[in-house]
Order: sequence, then structure tokens, then C-alpha cells
Amino acid sequence: GGAVVTSQCIGAGRREEACRSARQLVFTEAAITIGISVLVLLFHRQILGLFFGQIEADVMQNAIIYLIISVFSFPLLAVYDSCAALYRSMGNAQITLKISLLMNVINVVGNAIGVTADEVQALLDYGCSEEEIEEMLYDPTLLHEMTGELLYAY
Repeated sequence: GGAVVTSQCIGAGRREEACRSARQLVFTEAAITIGISVLVLLFHRQILGLFFGQIEADVMQNAIIYLIISVFSFPLLAVYDSCAALYRSMGNAQITLKISLLMNVINVVGNAIGVTADEVQALLDYGCSEEEIEEMLYDPTLLHEMTGELLYAY
């Protein structure tokens, strides 16, 4: 709703009010999500227990780690969404598209690096030599097949 108010101020030619409205939107979004993030950090076990009930200890530990890491993105995502709405209200949706494209490219590259690192570690744990792994890295299909077989074996 804050971007709608800002759009109305822009449309009416009230630049100062539009700026004030935009500041309030970003500040309010950040403050609310920081508050929610703190609550999630304080009650992460209870929240996960509410969603998943009784789960194995190692699964719960991994869920806690994932949730805690994710919590730090909440305020950043809220500020991004607020700014994206403000840019659209100013008639500049192209900038949000470019930022979204960049974020997705970073995400894909980061996942490729992280998944490959996990696969290499699994192969080392399984007992493959570094030479065998290096050979597999030149053929990603072989790497994925080998780790897929390892996952199936476990």
C-alpha cells in the first residue's frame, strides 16, 4: 500500500510528500521484517517444531541452520520489494527487471559451485582418489552420475 500512496503523490505533483512516503515505506518494511527476524531467531526451534512436529535430530539441526541463514535475508528481501514497488510507481520497472536478472544469475552460478563442491566432498568421503575426481570434473555428466549412484546407495 505504501507504493500506492507514493504513486498518488507523484501523480499529484507532490514531490516532497512522495519522498516522505517512500522513506516511510522502506523504513517500515525494514523495521517489521527485522522484528520478525528477531522473533524467528529466538523461537526457531518452536517454529520448526510447529511445522514439522517430531523429526530426527540431524534433520532438525539442518533445518535450524537453514532457517537461521534464511532469516538474515528477510529484511533485505523486504527492502528490495519495497524499492521495486517504488520504482514501478515511478514508471521505471526496467531497473527491477535488471536487478532480478542479476540476482538470478548469481543464484545459478552460486548453486553450480556449491553443488559441485558438495559432490566432490561426497566422492572424497566415499573413497575416490583426487585424480578420479579431477577426471570427473572435466566431464560433469560423469560427476553427476557418480554422485547420483552414491545417493542411491545410501
